[in-house]
Amino acid sequence: MHIRSVLCSLFVLASIATVSAQAGEIRVYALGHDKATLAINRAKPKLFRPGQSPAPGLRLIAATSRYALMDVNGSKVRLSLGEKANFRASQ
Repeated sequence: MHIRSVLCSLFVLASIATVSAQAGEIRVYALGHDKATLAINRAKPKLFRPGQSPAPGLRLIAATSRYALMDVNGSKVRLSLGEKANFRASQ
């Protein structure tokens, strides 16, 4: 019986680690006409243009000087300068 509870605990921990590894964060650092500087998972910010995919599960749809319109796991999300959103990396 003790072995079974240890195995169940290990399975739960492995599941939590897998979910955590798939989660991500996107933050808007700069905006301009048809471009956005984004940081994924607190990495160095990079410039992206509409149509580009900064990470699995993310795609920049449009960018203006006021917001970035992102496809985040199939949902449209509008982010302003300094805002962040969480996403789940698609496999």
